[in-house]
Amino acid sequence: MSISPALKAATRSAYRDVLRAASVTFAGDPPVLLAFRKKIRSDISQTTPTDPEGYEKRTQYIREVAHVLRHNIVQGVRVDSGPEQEQGLYRVRMTKDTELGDNESIKNPKPMESSRRKGKSEPSNPPTDAVQADIDPKSPSPSLSSPPRNFSALKKAHKERVVPELREEDLEESFVRGSGPGGQSINKTENCVQLLHKPNGIRVSCQETRSLSQNRKIARKYLLEKAGFCLDELSNPGLSKENMKAARQRERERQRRKKAKKKAKKKALESDFEFVTLTLSLLYATYNIVRLRLSPPTITMSNVNPQGLHSLATLIKRLEAAASRFEDIVVNIDPSHLPNASRTEVVAPSTSTSSSGAPPPPPPPPPPPPAPVAAPAQVAAEVPKSVSAFQEDVVDAKLKPFVELTKSFAGPNVVEIVGLVQKQYDILSDFIKLSSACQKPDQKTLEGLLKPFSESIEAVSRSKEANRRDRDWFSHLNVVAEGAPVIGWVVNPKPVSAIGEIKDSVVYYGNRVKKEFKDKDPKHVEWVNAYVAILDAMQAYVKEYHTMGLTWNPKGITTEQYKSTTSSSSAPAPPPPPPPPAPSAPSSSGSAAPAGGAAAVFAQINRGEEVTKGLRKVDKSEMTHKNPALRASSVVPASGASGGPAPGKKPIKPSKPQALAGKKPAKFALEGNKWLIEYQENETITVDNVEIQQSVNIYGCKNTTVVINGKVNGVNLINSTKTSLLLSSVIASISITASPSFQLQITGTAPMIQLDSTDSGQIYLSKDSLGAEITTAKCSAINVSLPVEGEEEGVFEEQPVPEMFRTVVRGGRLVTSIVEHSG
Repeated sequence: MSISPALKAATRSAYRDVLRAASVTFAGDPPVLLAFRKKIRSDISQTTPTDPEGYEKRTQYIREVAHVLRHNIVQGVRVDSGPEQEQGLYRVRMTKDTELGDNESIKNPKPMESSRRKGKSEPSNPPTDAVQADIDPKSPSPSLSSPPRNFSALKKAHKERVVPELREEDLEESFVRGSGPGGQSINKTENCVQLLHKPNGIRVSCQETRSLSQNRKIARKYLLEKAGFCLDELSNPGLSKENMKAARQRERERQRRKKAKKKAKKKALESDFEFVTLTLSLLYATYNIVRLRLSPPTITMSNVNPQGLHSLATLIKRLEAAASRFEDIVVNIDPSHLPNASRTEVVAPSTSTSSSGAPPPPPPPPPPPPAPVAAPAQVAAEVPKSVSAFQEDVVDAKLKPFVELTKSFAGPNVVEIVGLVQKQYDILSDFIKLSSACQKPDQKTLEGLLKPFSESIEAVSRSKEANRRDRDWFSHLNVVAEGAPVIGWVVNPKPVSAIGEIKDSVVYYGNRVKKEFKDKDPKHVEWVNAYVAILDAMQAYVKEYHTMGLTWNPKGITTEQYKSTTSSSSAPAPPPPPPPPAPSAPSSSGSAAPAGGAAAVFAQINRGEEVTKGLRKVDKSEMTHKNPALRASSVVPASGASGGPAPGKKPIKPSKPQALAGKKPAKFALEGNKWLIEYQENETITVDNVEIQQSVNIYGCKNTTVVINGKVNGVNLINSTKTSLLLSSVIASISITASPSFQLQITGTAPMIQLDSTDSGQIYLSKDSLGAEITTAKCSAINVSLPVEGEEEGVFEEQPVPEMFRTVVRGGRLVTSIVEHSG
């Protein structure tokens, strides 16, 4: 019969148990602990049973040993040295329970986790004496017989230092409960160790950790310090002051040499990288000149693996082989396979005119400047009505007077931020002109066109934050900064309402300025009204011309054509290129075939200063980096476009952009019979002193908890995220609309709960509100928690609201039922 895995696991568990018990018992006597482990391993490993009964007997034996260790204290008593006995020997002795007193923490110590690293470092040859285990603490450990390499003199001396010992027979150890503040169990367990040194009467205590064995070790260290033992002997490895200083100096020198060697190795490796990069670049350049003139690949330090380069000699051999391969490729090139644009006729230099070949053909004349691309629909000469209306009604009528009024009395910080706002409206005016002449671009192009909008808004915000210390004008800066995101209406599908929300924020901060200066200087009040008038004019303009968002021209041109047309119309036409040089007369000598192969290539390269002999000086009017008009008009037409330009891509519907408006001001007020709680975030709002004719409206809140104490007429939760609502009773109904991840708990009564366009909600009903009607529309993941009968208050059972329905036609009518899944 074989041994089952469960029996083997039980044996391993018992073996670990006895080692833990021994570690706790002999925590203060390392030599005795080592001897006991050798003894227990020798007894277990002498006979290895092969039958299940033998395994069970050995497991039982190990458990009995662990039981003895847990209920007795095994001490290591030093053997008195005699004439024929060696010094420093220990003998294991077990005490009786009567010698322990009533201290349960010693009789039943907590098990200590075994150290696997320490177990691996112990020698494997145990003593053979089954009655007495004697060890010599001064004998060197087998694990230290072969010191590791680079073992410095300082470490070796530290390893061989002599540490003062405390005799266990001179100590009186006791365990009491810990005292003092702090900790969950600091005053409940007896883990405070007290040591009394009998020869000189010194007493120490330790309760630093929750571990009894750790406190015993720390207490002995404290006793060494208090007993007058020189702690320098513990850190000083038995060396004199001069020797210690010299050993430390040698250690520092060794570390310095090690770092210098590592640094030199790294520097040499970097120089090898540079050599490899330069050589490979030259080889690639030569190859590209001969073949197709391809751009050489970029070789950087990050692309080279230092472990694969081996040595410099190996690299040179590999590079020589690569160069030889390139030469073979050059010799075997067939000019007929090269493209027309990349064929190069190279003539080897000759010593006499009679033997030289025909001169190279003249260079082809430069291509004529590309004609401007004709747009399918030119930009209309007359200004569209939407563009002229924006310029007249908003910029000229409202913005310019506001700027002049600001310069007349405001501080320099306000004038600066108003100048940024004026640049915003210039950007908006140019964008409206572009939209009136162009088709709607794709999403990627539109994001590039909208980049100046976001940059201008950030510039206004940075200007406000940079001048926060200007307390006299900071309220004015807030007014302007709150209205800066108004230009973002061009990406909003409902621009009129978006402008209205931003105007409310401006009015909120503008009222502060009015309140502060209404009795001091009326210009401040006039300034606020002028800025609000700009937003009113903007809202009226958008309502008339761009009600459902920015209007594009479906029959217009593309944005790229619009940019090129406007650039070419504003800049003068570039001068035509000079005529090509006249071809040189052919030589009277007979023509010979041009020399080819690698010789011609390297001959052309080695011409020296004559390489640039045939180049022509470029005029400044032909330099694109000095002539912006030339860059703007140099448009290369697409290949194969015989007619007009290719039709533009189908416009892609842009995704909903992020809101450009700032954070709305929070509101919590009673207006008439309505409690208004708006734009609260990470708050807990409590509504007290309510009346039955009042209602509570919650709008635009996030991570907010609203508590309503009392009975109200109705509660409305709209456009709020992760909002919790706790209320007593409602007379009419509770309405929740577009508020995902809501939580609703009713402690009183509520006749009706209406849910619309809401996902992921939780409703907790009380016993009095079980008769409530719950209606849902376009909702999902709605759960209702009902109180459990017979249980205490607060115990609920969750049930989901059905989401899947089945509709069939019966008798000419639609019959709808709930789909249930049962498995």
